[in-house]
Amino acid sequence: MIEEKRAHKLPAELDYDLGVLAEPLAVATHAVRLAELKIGSTCVVLGTGTIGLLAGVAAQEAGADWYVVPTLILFV
Repeated sequence: MIEEKRAHKLPAELDYDLGVLAEPLAVATHAVRLAELKIGSTCVVLGTGTIGLLAGVAAQEAGADWYVVPTLILFV
C-alpha cells in the first residue's frame, strides 16, 4: 500500500482501463519534451513495452518520425 497523499483518485468518468495509462504516458511525454523533438526529427525508441510505445506515439504527435527497436529477452 502507498500513502494516501501519493495516490490520485480517478474521475468517475474515466475507467480503469484508461486510468492505468496515466503514469506511463506521463513518463513518455516527459521524455519527448526533454528530447526537444522538432517536426521532421527522427526518434529511435528502445523497447516495445508500454512506455516505449507511448513514447513513440508522443514523438509522432510532436512531429517526429519514430522507429522502435524491440528489446530481446533471453531466458536461460
